[in-house]
Amino acid sequence: MTTECHIHLVPILGRGRLPIQDGYVIARFTSEGQFDRIVARLKMPIDGCHSHQMWDLDAAGTLYYLEFGLKGVGIRSVKD
Repeated sequence: MTTECHIHLVPILGRGRLPIQDGYVIARFTSEGQFDRIVARLKMPIDGCHSHQMWDLDAAGTLYYLEFGLKGVGIRSVKD
């Protein structure tokens, strides 16, 4: 499986444009270590951001991640 990367420019009021790169995924694996499925596709700022800052899991196993878009940043969730 491969992903393609593209760079998008997201307008930031009073600051110009923020370059965002897509092509990142969060994948789910079984307890045996086998690939199950892609649960989220991320677009991340190119500068000043690390992938581990973009997502988190709660105690119930719900995945939360940041989604950057033309209208701002949203928080998305994926339940188990």
